Amino acid sequence: MAGGFEVAMTGLDMTYIWSLLGFIVMVRSMVPKKVTDAVVALLRTWWAQLLVFVNPFCCFHIFEYGTSPRGYRNRLYDTVQTYLRGEGNFRQVNALQLRRSDTDKHISFSLLGREVMTDNYEGITVWWTHTVTRERGRDRGKFSLKIYKRQKAWAMASYMDHICSKAADYRVNIHHLRLYGVSGGRWRCRTFGHPATFDTLTIDPSLKARIIADLKAFVECEEFFRKVGRPWKRGYLLHGPPGTGKTSLIAAMAKYLEYDIYDVQLNEIASNRELKLLLTRTKRRSITVIEDIDCSLNLSGERECKEPAASSYSSCTSRSNITPSGLLNFADGLWSSFCDERIIIFTTNYLEKLDPALVRPGRMDMHIHMSYCSFEVVKILMANYLSTSTHPLFETIEKLLGEGVLITPAQVSQVLLEKKDDPEIALERLVCQLELMKENLGKEEEKNEFEEYQQISTAGNQGRTMEMSPLKRGPNHMRKQLGVRYSQNRNPQLTHQQVVVQRNLKGRGGRGQPRGRGRGRSRVPFFG
Repeated sequence: MAGGFEVAMTGLDMTYIWSLLGFIVMVRSMVPKKVTDAVVALLRTWWAQLLVFVNPFCCFHIFEYGTSPRGYRNRLYDTVQTYLRGEGNFRQVNALQLRRSDTDKHISFSLLGREVMTDNYEGITVWWTHTVTRERGRDRGKFSLKIYKRQKAWAMASYMDHICSKAADYRVNIHHLRLYGVSGGRWRCRTFGHPATFDTLTIDPSLKARIIADLKAFVECEEFFRKVGRPWKRGYLLHGPPGTGKTSLIAAMAKYLEYDIYDVQLNEIASNRELKLLLTRTKRRSITVIEDIDCSLNLSGERECKEPAASSYSSCTSRSNITPSGLLNFADGLWSSFCDERIIIFTTNYLEKLDPALVRPGRMDMHIHMSYCSFEVVKILMANYLSTSTHPLFETIEKLLGEGVLITPAQVSQVLLEKKDDPEIALERLVCQLELMKENLGKEEEKNEFEEYQQISTAGNQGRTMEMSPLKRGPNHMRKQLGVRYSQNRNPQLTHQQVVVQRNLKGRGGRGQPRGRGRGRSRVPFFG
């Protein structure tokens, strides 16, 4: 009896269900499609809200690239990936992408596919999921953080700060310095492998100590910059002749601070707007470098290429539309303060070519003159190249340098490098080089003094103080014009100005005689 009742009830239920379905189909056929679509969408929305209400979890998504058309890389994505790698969470996954470039010291790896990792911080467990999708012809990764809803505030504050801090610490331990350059309006990087350090840098020891102390004070004075209301940045201007070690100093500063380098070639940047965009793409703890700024940008008149061997540019005329105003804003404008702990370095071979507004305090806080070699610098070079700290020729070298011979560290290094295995020959060649430069220096001084003498003569003719040029009237007439008693047998007692004139008139041909082809006959001094 009970079994028959159950069969009857089952048949009744099925009849009811089929009738309901038939009614729904009939109503749907009578109602317009737009209305049915709206009802279905509403039901789906209600269902999704119901699932959100009953679901105890929430998710944060971190995309590898932004949603803009240019698709700039999301730095937080790299931070999360570095954190997970540093905490050893990658051991939980089964698929990794390995890569290594020619300049990398270690193998780097990243996640592939749909991988799930767990992390625990302050007794709270979270879940990280990594997915990869292909968009616009390239793979794009995404990290998803899954946590309980009640821990949302904790994740936004404490946990994310923990991730950034740990990632920064781990990056310092594994970080390889990067050298960034501009290509196609974007930064492209390579591993920076310049070997220069402050230990091998060949500059004056007192200047080296002053630079190191300044860099150390800059790194440790974040709170001071906040207190006085200044952006946490520092500007350095390196100026001096070519071959004095400006590039090596930049490399040593980057190695000492462990900062990446952004090399800005102004000739490759089209406008002020592009320069500003590139500036906003630089990272903190970095050095922005503009080398040969007087050659890259016309700041105070077009520069002539007087020394083509000292510059890698084929032409000194800039094709860029960057204005001095745009460069000033780059160095010290509102946009220059968006990123903390940053250093800007300008280099130039001709300090006088630069606009004073560009190198004033506040923009270039420290001016560093990279000068010619002193004896202390030469000793450092000899210790580095020849492993020699004492030698009998040291006194000769010190004497020649004290007599005004100017030689750059690059020139000394070239001489020592050629005979690095034989210190004796290397030092002898260096002494010969210095003596040759001393001889050329004397000729150059004579030439300059002769030009100065011609200017004095020209000024005298213009002022009607002399009836005719001293060069035409002879040396005795010049001395008479200055009120000097001249004697062929002895030197007169002269004032400083008169001594200069006598030196100009005195050549190698004889005492008190202008040098020429015939001693005492030529009216015009000849300087070889």
